[in-house]
Amino acid sequence: MTHKHSLMGKIAAVTIGIAAASLALTTPASARPLTYAEVWHGDDFARANDNHVFVFDGESDGNGVYADFWLANGQHLSQWDGSGHDAYGSDGYYAANVTKIRVCEDHTGCSGWKNL
Repeated sequence: MTHKHSLMGKIAAVTIGIAAASLALTTPASARPLTYAEVWHGDDFARANDNHVFVFDGESDGNGVYADFWLANGQHLSQWDGSGHDAYGSDGYYAANVTKIRVCEDHTGCSGWKNL
């Protein structure tokens, strides 16, 4: 009996190993983790995931807010939420992934840069 159980255990281990290897080979590239960064200046913030940027003005003070960022293709761009009040935010998708980002508020300054 012991020999039979030992053989069954080995077969089960090999089957599980094959299944795991098969799953690893068939997992799509889109399942990789996103690059992500979030930056704050007071109650205002911006965040980037790969090629997507979102900026939010969290203060009802009349000052617009924008995400200032660089793309992997060398472009330096801004995404504006210029409303000057705590509202909905603004977002955009870009041709290349974001490499660094900061959030700025008109007339008051910017957060530090954050790399992705």
